[in-house]
Amino acid sequence: GSMGLDPVPASAIVGVAAGLGLPRFDSALYCGSFVGMASSAVFPDYPGILAAAAAAAMVYILNDNLFLGLGGRLGAAAFAGSLLAAAAMFRPLLAAPVPEIPVSAAALVCTAAAVITYVLHVRFPLRASAASGLVGLAAYAAFAALLPQQASVLAAAAFCATFAGMSSADRIPSHWAAALSGCLCAGLFIFTAPYGSGAGGQLGAIAFAAAAAVHGLVLVLESQSNFFARRPSTKP
Repeated sequence: GSMGLDPVPASAIVGVAAGLGLPRFDSALYCGSFVGMASSAVFPDYPGILAAAAAAAMVYILNDNLFLGLGGRLGAAAFAGSLLAAAAMFRPLLAAPVPEIPVSAAALVCTAAAVITYVLHVRFPLRASAASGLVGLAAYAAFAALLPQQASVLAAAAFCATFAGMSSADRIPSHWAAALSGCLCAGLFIFTAPYGSGAGGQLGAIAFAAAAAVHGLVLVLESQSNFFARRPSTKP
């Protein structure tokens, strides 16, 4: 942001503060923080970022009762708002390169981040926004200390996966499913990096796609299980 703080800890701090201090408004506040992660190259002034925030708020309100419990839906709303504002103001998005990190490392980082976030808010009385923010801050601090040259990209990957881990237990029913959503986040994070870069909410949109895919897989597996369970016996 304008204070020189990396976008990941800046947004994560908002998530923790909102989840612990303003739980009634934490979803809206966290969604707004994702808009604020937009690049200054896309929105170089405050009117631009305010327009993106207003558009994201409109998307958030219109979809308030849709996709409840699916991780990343707040980021997806922020991403949609950012794209609408950028298009309205004829602001081109950035052409980012594919992150130069091993896919296996990204998969490990994202899987761990998604599972830890999921466990923190499903098993413990912690708001999903606070759980995501805490894991995002911890990841950023750890990578900054241990792998400073790759800290920014690895922290962004981990933060992305925390949004998938924000899914509710009725959407993502186990930590194994959360792990799968995190692993999907890793692949999407790496291979979609050149598209839509610089718009706020890109990480959340990736997480939403991953969480929705895993939720769909869970529904298919459950329906198949019920189908076979109901099959009549062929024994004489």
